[in-house]
Amino acid sequence: MKLQIPANITRGMHRTALTIKKHSPTILAIGGAIGVGVGFVMGCKATTKLNPILEETQRNVDAVHNAVETGIANTVDPETQEIVQVEYTPEDGKKDLTIYYAKGCFKVAKLYAPAVAVTAVSVACMIGSNRILHKRNLALAAAYKAVDEGFKDYRSRVIERFGEELDRELKYGVKAIDVTEEVTNPETGEVTTVTKTVETYDPNNRSPYTFVFDETCKGWERDAQLNKMFLIQTQNYLNERLHRVGDIFLNEVLDELGIPRTRIGNVIGWHWTKDNPVTIDFGLMGNIKDENKRYFMNGYEKSVWLEFNCEDNIMEFLP
Repeated sequence: MKLQIPANITRGMHRTALTIKKHSPTILAIGGAIGVGVGFVMGCKATTKLNPILEETQRNVDAVHNAVETGIANTVDPETQEIVQVEYTPEDGKKDLTIYYAKGCFKVAKLYAPAVAVTAVSVACMIGSNRILHKRNLALAAAYKAVDEGFKDYRSRVIERFGEELDRELKYGVKAIDVTEEVTNPETGEVTTVTKTVETYDPNNRSPYTFVFDETCKGWERDAQLNKMFLIQTQNYLNERLHRVGDIFLNEVLDELGIPRTRIGNVIGWHWTKDNPVTIDFGLMGNIKDENKRYFMNGYEKSVWLEFNCEDNIMEFLP
């Protein structure tokens, strides 16, 4: 009769195995670090036993040298088990020195073998952890590239069919709302109610390359013109730096503006070459219907939404 394992136990075992696999790089790295420490302690402990071996080897070597100088060596007669003196030649000395040195090396190797083995296994664990992470990063980069290319193709089809304005609205979650405000006629003093349509952004639907530059950022001032000059100068500086170094990550740009870093900013950025002379663009000009950017560039608004034209995962361009 075939033994049937309950489904809940099978699922539990499978999920446990997957959990271990998921955290295997961390487990290997921690285990390797602990193992290196243990190997170091074992090596220190073995060192305390090293002197007797070295002293014994040195006594044997000194005895051989003395015997070579005198030409006589003490040995045990295999029949009578008594110590007798025999002739000792330099050739005999060379043979015995080789034996004593070999025995000494073997004892030292045997003494440190456990510490070396533990350290070697620990280093192998750390290397294994790095290899697993490297493979996963390659897989994530490939997955991201596929998703990014698919999204860009989708946006190009939307723009081709419906235009850039609809693409912008869908990308940033732009909504048109009616706002009512009172306007006073400067000549007559008459107050009238005016309804106008304005665009609002949904912050939860913004692009991962879109950030707000406001009073929480470094360089922001209460003067709109100063903020405009700061962003333009920072953009120019970063483009000069990109041309000089070749690669800039998004997080490096965020650092210059005092905006918190993001996870995606560690791999996304700009990769400049002579064949691909890209430039960093904060998206300050924006769309002519983008009221926030229009007011900011005209000096009426102190804060602005920045849309960075990040190129791609620049890690895959590096050798």
